[in-house]
Amino acid sequence: MGICLQNVIKQANYNFNYTQTYHGSYLISSNAYSWSHSQPQFNSYQNAFPFTEGDIIKITMNTQLKELIFENLKKGGKLKLDVIDPPYNDRYVPCVNLCTAGD
Repeated sequence: MGICLQNVIKQANYNFNYTQTYHGSYLISSNAYSWSHSQPQFNSYQNAFPFTEGDIIKITMNTQLKELIFENLKKGGKLKLDVIDPPYNDRYVPCVNLCTAGD
């Protein structure tokens, strides 16, 4: 769950290439990994917090500070990712990446 750059994702034919940066997404995964479009040190890196069914994840986007904050309101846990301005004529949109059956 997180935000995606709409046009970057379209250009990749909606494939999430998580092995490298500039894939168009800022996400966290239930296994405590983060995924960063613009920061290699936070892409495919276990630095977030785990979450499960029933948890409430709050996502706050601050465009002035260029940051995205994920918080688990039920169990605690917080992660801040720095974001970059979207490319010209693109925008951020909320997204969820479902990988396997049961997600």
